Amino acid sequence: MPANTIKLIACITAFMMAASTAQAQDANAVMPLPYKLHFGDKAFKVHAKASILSYPITFMQAAQASAGNVGIYLAMRGPSEADMRALSNEAYDDLAARLAAAGYDVVPSPESARHADIAALPTVPGNGKWESGVPDPYGKRVWFMVSPDRAPLYTALGSKTGAAEPQLAYKLRKASSELSTMMVLPRLVIDFSTLGAGSRSGSQGTTSWAGGQVQFMVKAISIGYAWSGGGKRSDLYVVSAFYPKNRDYSSPWPMQGQLTTGERALPPQLARQMSGGRYDVFTVDMDNWRNQVRAAFRGYNKAMVDQMTASKAKQ
Repeated sequence: MPANTIKLIACITAFMMAASTAQAQDANAVMPLPYKLHFGDKAFKVHAKASILSYPITFMQAAQASAGNVGIYLAMRGPSEADMRALSNEAYDDLAARLAAAGYDVVPSPESARHADIAALPTVPGNGKWESGVPDPYGKRVWFMVSPDRAPLYTALGSKTGAAEPQLAYKLRKASSELSTMMVLPRLVIDFSTLGAGSRSGSQGTTSWAGGQVQFMVKAISIGYAWSGGGKRSDLYVVSAFYPKNRDYSSPWPMQGQLTTGERALPPQLARQMSGGRYDVFTVDMDNWRNQVRAAFRGYNKAMVDQMTASKAKQ
């Protein structure tokens, strides 16, 4: 049997093992996300008020990996757009409650969005969009990005790298100053597998592989920002950023669900790249998936607000 076929079958076995050995986590769990303050803490100290400008959450829904003539397309089934939108609303409420507990007067996002500079930002119709691309070294992904009903998804957000977000701090420094409000912009990116692929050449030829595990992960591009326009001069502003300490963070609770394989036709974009490959579907246990997402945004929100609280205490 060719080496690449052996590799492909071994990787599919890893998927099935990950699903069958899963254990449920506590419904009230908080994921212990290791975050650090990347630069500056002055943004937390300028204003007594805070507003969540937007809260984009990216849910990976399909993964594609190919090398040589082998490949896997893995689709996640179960969560609907309505499910993802409902959890984004919960994430917003959780962060707002934590900011209030930290001593901030939380300004509802619709209220701050009435400022002319914020109102001028174009928004995504329906507050959600489907995209695809290569967000990290794991390979191509398909995802749904959504923001809470009370915090619009702006078209300036949603890049694969998060590079657009810091520009908003400059554009909206006047709004922050005039509203006397710190602007908070979380960005949470969630994946469901480590699917990847590669090739290696040696004396006996080239070996290609594609595979990984089903694994709930918070991606390293889940970077949070906070900024405050300064005092009387609207051209002054300070920015703080929260970065994960690790490249990605894998949930301590395995995902529950069922992997199915079959003779499905490969998606056209994958079929054109290879003569051999397979299309697998992982159907999640919805209770487990919701608990995973809730634990992720609780841990993410807690990590950011803990940093704010510690910085304010140093005043």
